[in-house]
Amino acid sequence: MSAQFIEPMLASLVEQPPDGEEWIHEIKHDGYRTLLALEDGKVQGFTRRGADWTAKYGAAVREVGGLPVHSAILDGEMTVLNADGRSDYRALKTAIKSSPGRLVFIAFDMLMIDGKDIRGETTIERRERLQIVLDEPPTAIQFSEAVQGGGKAFYQAADAMGLEGIVSKRAKASYIGGRTRAWLKIKSYAISELEVAGVLEGRGKPTMALMVDRQNNYRGGAFITNRGIKERLLSRVRAKRVPLPKGMEAKPDAKWLEPGVMATVRHLRGEEDLRHASIESVERA
Repeated sequence: MSAQFIEPMLASLVEQPPDGEEWIHEIKHDGYRTLLALEDGKVQGFTRRGADWTAKYGAAVREVGGLPVHSAILDGEMTVLNADGRSDYRALKTAIKSSPGRLVFIAFDMLMIDGKDIRGETTIERRERLQIVLDEPPTAIQFSEAVQGGGKAFYQAADAMGLEGIVSKRAKASYIGGRTRAWLKIKSYAISELEVAGVLEGRGKPTMALMVDRQNNYRGGAFITNRGIKERLLSRVRAKRVPLPKGMEAKPDAKWLEPGVMATVRHLRGEEDLRHASIESVERA
């Protein structure tokens, strides 16, 4: 089998969820976007950019071969779920390398079924077909439930539960590859107080602050989007050359600060390491 890769439909990031009955809303799972292509019991798994990860995904791919269709292309998120049923991004990366049996594919759309291209059907119609196919799903496959309307209330509930966010989709939208405003993603963020260990400034790249926690553990980088904060931090870097802090790995283009510069960082919720992080304010710089 050599399935043809289809470019997935990608959601646009927005700050607030849409309201109205013309939208449906799903929980946003933190994993790897994946397309599973089934034909006569054989399955291939593709990343969002078309890389063939069939071998890496193991049982989660093979179990799709047992679905009650001759052929299909399913769109979803490859995840690992923790004891609370929440997706765990860090555990996902480990599972792919050493324990693929933990992987769970959460399906939210279907592009083709039994040789028929259904991308021109509405979101609701495609999901109804998918739900029928997944009426009795294998262990490694789940159907992504959705609600229609009430986007703000749905997002607030997801945020209160500590989930990553939601995805909102126009109920009557066709499936079109690439970035679109017919699908919207609204993420949940957390605020942390961390110390700025250094600044990473490369030509043609965004300036980032390198952050550590109170135990001096490196947490990751945070974008410095405020010009005033950026200039103050860079002024400190230029004023005094500081050696590589103890316990930190050397990084090209990194300049280090003396300890004591605390910052408020906005970052994606639910991760030990910083993701999608930015500096909100700096205590002293």
